[in-house]
Amino acid sequence: MKKQIAIFSIANLLGALISMLASLWVANLAGPNLMGTYNFLQLLVTYAPLLGLGVFNGLNRELPFSIGQGNHEEAEMLAAVSLYVCYSICFVAGIGMLLVACRAWYIGNSLWYWGFVVFAAVIPLTLYRIYLEVTFRTSHDFNWLSVVKFITAITGLALIPLMYIDIWGGLLGRAVLMALFGVGFLWLKRPFRVYPKWNVSMFRRLLSVGLPIFIVGYLYVLFNSMDRIIITSELKLNALGLYTPALLILQGMTILPSSVAQVIYPRAAERYGREGTIKILLPALFMPLPIMLVIQLPFVLLGWFYIDELIMRIMPRFEAGIEVARWSLLVGLVLSMTTPAIVFNVARQQRMYAALILLSILTVIVTWVLKVGGDNLVGVSFAMLCGSICFASLSAIGAWYLCKRDL
Repeated sequence: MKKQIAIFSIANLLGALISMLASLWVANLAGPNLMGTYNFLQLLVTYAPLLGLGVFNGLNRELPFSIGQGNHEEAEMLAAVSLYVCYSICFVAGIGMLLVACRAWYIGNSLWYWGFVVFAAVIPLTLYRIYLEVTFRTSHDFNWLSVVKFITAITGLALIPLMYIDIWGGLLGRAVLMALFGVGFLWLKRPFRVYPKWNVSMFRRLLSVGLPIFIVGYLYVLFNSMDRIIITSELKLNALGLYTPALLILQGMTILPSSVAQVIYPRAAERYGREGTIKILLPALFMPLPIMLVIQLPFVLLGWFYIDELIMRIMPRFEAGIEVARWSLLVGLVLSMTTPAIVFNVARQQRMYAALILLSILTVIVTWVLKVGGDNLVGVSFAMLCGSICFASLSAIGAWYLCKRDL
């Protein structure tokens, strides 16, 4: 498993580096105002899986669990029912975005009109990609998943010249083509070649397992996007554009921990299904923490002292976002230390997981309301740092308690 984690992480890091370079180029061409609009559309993509009501989450847990029990026919049925749900919500999401696009067209806002039209395709493609990625992870076919992520990153870089023809049109065209390429390459080697089927009992199983994971998972998405929610509601849309360098840093720093988690989670669920005890997962949950600290800390220290020079050289139009980008380095470092939280979904301890996420969200809100770090972008990032420290600490304590007590 260590070798697989290493290969998957290295491929993801290379892809992330290319994606970050591409994003820097894109941000410089688009500027803060257009990037603010684009970041808002991307926020819709983040919340689109809400339509699945946890079916993907249930598949992510139950598929490896069934494989661990040796029931491969059941695993294929789970994949087929999930695909049926996936197609259904893709249709709903696409129609919904087109209706919003019609509203934008009616009021004469061409910028938002084309944004919603294009994302009427981007969101369904993203939902289908999520389904495919779950099946790849649970079948342990990480090599092709790594290749596809790398190809998608290269594609995103190669498509940037479209923005020289038309900035907004090129940006939107790049988004939909990247989504299409990513899904296409995954579809070519999909591990479960099933047709969509409806089965009430399997759907109920996916829902009963996935809905609690889904609810808690989206509490985490809410926590993870509190910075953008606060900026959108409390500050101006232009501020969301200036937050782009900080977002790029956070996205880059979460590549390594998310890669590790994507490998550990299905293997942990499969092993739990096979052996029936949670104690055996303790080493795998905490082993990555010192390794990630050693890898990420030097970049944080270098970034803290040289981030202003870096941004002024490659993103001069985002000068006002330098200080918040500096603080985002610390947020990213703390969020790298949250691998133990995997155990809450594997052991189906969603109540405990929900409680610690809610406490973390509350920490962010209280820190922001009290203006401890200020009433600007830096204050938002400082609030996220406090919430992240709360989340990482409580996750480690809770995971240790669950494994030691074998709950």
